[in-house]
Amino acid sequence: MPQLDPSCPTIAVIDDDPDIVELVLALLGLAGHAGVACQPDAGAQARLRVMQPALILLDIRMPEIDGITLALQLRQDSATRATPIVFMTATPEWVPDRIPAYRDLGMSILAKPFELRQLNTVIDRALAAR
Repeated sequence: MPQLDPSCPTIAVIDDDPDIVELVLALLGLAGHAGVACQPDAGAQARLRVMQPALILLDIRMPEIDGITLALQLRQDSATRATPIVFMTATPEWVPDRIPAYRDLGMSILAKPFELRQLNTVIDRALAAR
């Protein structure tokens, strides 16, 4: 894991598409945020527990682990329960269908494709709410 400026909140990026991860990390850097990629697999929850990011940007449809399932697991873990989660997804309608109270659980949605302005807005809102 790279050394990050401790005054800058760490934002974890979890997506199975390496191009999306690379793009989001670059956009985070341009906006002055510290982004860290996290592999979308069964070990993601344990890595996030250790990483303790200020925010998690999470894809929903991934081959090894479903993003909604991972989000619900993170809400069951005392170390990650309060960490805001933003679902980055091309299927935003899946979130309220599967987690009706997603907003009450500190979750929000960023529909793909998105622009830098939209990413910054959702990050600012999520970080302000923690």
